[in-house]
Amino acid sequence: MYREAFRILKPGGRIAISDVVLTGSIAPELQERFQVTWAGCLGGAGQEEEYWETIRRAGFTGILVIARYSLKGEELVAMACCPGEEFTPPPAREDLRLVEGKVASVKFTATRPS
Repeated sequence: MYREAFRILKPGGRIAISDVVLTGSIAPELQERFQVTWAGCLGGAGQEEEYWETIRRAGFTGILVIARYSLKGEELVAMACCPGEEFTPPPAREDLRLVEGKVASVKFTATRPS
């Protein structure tokens, strides 16, 4: 996705993105459960340093984090159950406990060099 954004931006163009990243390591089996049950933001979230490296490899420079927020229990449940519990059941309490404090919402900008 970032390579395509880089390709279509004019030199000097800037992207502004809001995304979810993992700020701590989680067990591979837990990550797999999230990919199966939390198909949205957390299911596809990767480690933060790898995330920034992906953006740099696409060619972007000047990455500037505008906002950063650590997601808490209720917010993680709401994210997991979107669009509602009748469609997506909440995660197991133990899974939630294991990921709490390891997920952040980040808002950032990055620039295609001139």
